[in-house]
Amino acid sequence: MRILKTAGFHEDHQSGSHVIMHSTDKNTRVSVPFHRRDLPAGTVEAILKAAHIKREEILALIYS
Repeated sequence: MRILKTAGFHEDHQSGSHVIMHSTDKNTRVSVPFHRRDLPAGTVEAILKAAHIKREEILALIYS
């Protein structure tokens, strides 16, 4: 969720064990599982793909 927040997403609401993140810039909503453990790599990749965030953008956000 930190990467999404850094990319301009904000928490819209929570539905059960998922947080719905929204970006007004990209007009996109993404559902993120909210558990107390790490998410599998494939799940993270699917979330970032749905958020239209490219791998280069992720690296720039992490290392900036």
